[in-house]
Amino acid sequence: MNEQLNKKEFGAEIARLRKLKGYSQEYMAIQLGIDASTYSKKESGECGFSDAQLFKCSLILEFSVDELFQRVNPKEYAKSDMLALKEKFKEKVIAWLLNELGGPMPI
Repeated sequence: MNEQLNKKEFGAEIARLRKLKGYSQEYMAIQLGIDASTYSKKESGECGFSDAQLFKCSLILEFSVDELFQRVNPKEYAKSDMLALKEKFKEKVIAWLLNELGGPMPI
């Protein structure tokens, strides 16, 4: 997959979902802890969202990261490399959450 194309597609889809919610780029930037100009660059595809930022966007905009992957490139999503990428992303999100929560939760 073309990484630059992917950045633009992810950014465009996040922008679409953001607008549906009625949120501004400035609001999203504040929620992600970045400045508005950096956020704008991420939506335009000039630079990409980190895994943690994608996850935070999914929480703010109320969509699953899985849904985002499917919307951005449905044909590629069905291929095994996209499924592997999704699984790798899930592992990173779990690690990030555990770090944010201060470690594993007791059972």
